[in-house]
Amino acid sequence: MAARWDEHSKGRHRTAIKPVKQKPLSHPPQQGRVMEGTGRWWLVEPEQAPETLVECSIAGTVVVHHGDSTLVAVGDLVEFILTDKQAPSGLPQGMIVSIHNRRTKLTRYRRREGQEQVITSNVDQLVILHAAAEPRYDRFLIDRYLIAAQRGELTPILCINKLDLGSLEQLSEDLRYYSERLGVQLILCSARTGAGIDRLREVLQDKISVFSGPSGVGKSTLTNLLLGMEEQVVGKISHKLQRGRHVTTMARMFRLPQGGYIVDTPGIQDLTIWELTRDELPAYFDDFSLWAQECTYQPCSHTHEPQCAVRAAVERGEIPAWRYEHYCRLWQSLPKYEYEWRRGRR
Repeated sequence: MAARWDEHSKGRHRTAIKPVKQKPLSHPPQQGRVMEGTGRWWLVEPEQAPETLVECSIAGTVVVHHGDSTLVAVGDLVEFILTDKQAPSGLPQGMIVSIHNRRTKLTRYRRREGQEQVITSNVDQLVILHAAAEPRYDRFLIDRYLIAAQRGELTPILCINKLDLGSLEQLSEDLRYYSERLGVQLILCSARTGAGIDRLREVLQDKISVFSGPSGVGKSTLTNLLLGMEEQVVGKISHKLQRGRHVTTMARMFRLPQGGYIVDTPGIQDLTIWELTRDELPAYFDDFSLWAQECTYQPCSHTHEPQCAVRAAVERGEIPAWRYEHYCRLWQSLPKYEYEWRRGRR
């Protein structure tokens, strides 16, 4: 039974495709991984022949095994059939007929559409990429990325590029809380000087990783450095794909020479976590839990209740003031109930 793409979304989205029986396929389906797309055309790497990409459209009848509002995302595992035509880019042409369930995902809330957007799926690691300067790293944005990683079941890695514009000692001290208290792996590197790049390669080897962070921190520069000349080949194909509607939030996946994949994403200045509520927020600040269990009122929001042990720990300097401030800013921005996201209030 072929399903409309939002059949499993609990009635949150309008029906896009009516459920109909799947028609017999003229060619046997193949397995593949989505590497890049424009919203209409998608580059798929076949599982059996990864050296030859296939340019695919979405079949009119598609079997979907996930319940997200984003139909296809970079990193998706799909089934496709080859057609007898050649794509204008010169690649073989195909049609995606089935999209598998997503084991992990990086998502954000898109205010314009009023719904969740899946940036990439089926990756192992989220490399939260910021810069020592120009622009300087933003710990509030880092904290939101850590929540996104936990919700998407991704292992977070904090990577600070442009080490040549900062002090190693100062950066290590300023970000020590993430590495020592939160247990997040910290990599300090410079695409310009090469410092820390070998360590980054080691962490990425044989893993599927996504680079995400604000514009200007060097995501594409590091991607090119890690790929060598391979990116230029894919870049030529990508240029030919830019017909039809271009999705400006497009991610691009590349195979690493040493094994594994990386996903390069456009800059994200404001990461809003889809369907996160005030009641859920304390669970994502596990570093507060030692004191949270001592709060007089249970559950405690740690924002206004009297005799709050978390606020007392902040006053004593046991929880950094900046970390607690980020918690309060997030709490104020969130709705109390999940359904409020679907009422367009965010």
